[in-house]
Amino acid sequence: MRQTLRVGAILLAAALLAAGCAKPSSTSTPTTTTAKFTGCMVADTGTINDKSFNQSSWEGMQAAAAANSNITVKVLPSATASDYAKNITAFENQKCGIIVTVGFLMGPATQSAALASPKQKFAIVDCSYASFCLSTKPHPPIAHNINQLVYNTVQDAFLGGYLAAGMTKTGKVATFGGQQFGTVTIYMDGFWDGVQYYNKQHHTHVQVLGWSYSSQKGTFAGNFTNTAAGATITNTFIHDGADIIFPVAGLVGLGSAKAVQTANAAGKHVGMFWVDTDGCVS
Repeated sequence: MRQTLRVGAILLAAALLAAGCAKPSSTSTPTTTTAKFTGCMVADTGTINDKSFNQSSWEGMQAAAAANSNITVKVLPSATASDYAKNITAFENQKCGIIVTVGFLMGPATQSAALASPKQKFAIVDCSYASFCLSTKPHPPIAHNINQLVYNTVQDAFLGGYLAAGMTKTGKVATFGGQQFGTVTIYMDGFWDGVQYYNKQHHTHVQVLGWSYSSQKGTFAGNFTNTAAGATITNTFIHDGADIIFPVAGLVGLGSAKAVQTANAAGKHVGMFWVDTDGCVS
């Protein structure tokens, strides 16, 4: 939700900055005109109906446009990773006031475009120099025209892990990721830490399946779109005794939800936590 609000706020602020006053002529009454502002978003492969970053980011941009008639928003979908740079270039050619890219995978394409076009404003969701999303080099050139839309997700994941440990009836909870990126594993780290803290405070021994903080090894679907993989992974966790599942995998999590529903229909008692957006809505 914070990310949705931040994207909307960025566009609204940019619209205010873009607004200007027309110079009055010597024979007319002074008037004020407001500049038009176009916000453009490049969606990742999950599409804008992914119940995750793409969707919440696009909803934020639409909210900005609804709040200010001088703002127009556009979106381009990405069928594959090869579309990232092409879509960014297309929006640069359309003179967008800001180009918002969505997700960790778009870091290199966004950084490259920003360095090549320093006067173009960019923003990227869930990606930062601190997470090495924008560059893997030890000392990368910094593109100062990229607004990095991130927050410290390890903190809310910690709360989720603590809650999961308090809710489990089997003594086992589970988490898995879409792909092993820093912005994914930080959630899994926080979840793991929250469970350990609960164990320490309550002298319990709740186990975390799917991730080890110490080894940084765990279970991953390999992408963020394969719902069948999400169902398979979740069924394995349920079979192994986990009764709380926490996917950090975007659209893949919908497969987890289906597996949880099926398990409960068969008489089991399995719960699920969500990431990025409201899981009940998703």
